[in-house]
Amino acid sequence: MNRVLNTIGAPDDFLGQLSEETFVVITAPERADRVRQDILDRFAHDAPQHYAFGERLGDRVKVKDSDGREQLLPVLGLEVAPVP
Repeated sequence: MNRVLNTIGAPDDFLGQLSEETFVVITAPERADRVRQDILDRFAHDAPQHYAFGERLGDRVKVKDSDGREQLLPVLGLEVAPVP
């Protein structure tokens, strides 16, 4: 998100973290759609790189739980919701 704002944002744009899983981006209305789409595109491109080659199986990732059992979990995702 920060890279997107540094690339296409303006000096007065804001990126904040409200909780462990919730972030907020404040930008001008005329940039909002592009910022939103660029964040989604960058995340879709970068997130899979955090998984080892054999771990990712389509839209799932193979992991071991605390007991050592393999599980298939959804790949990390991102939702972006504009505020009206």
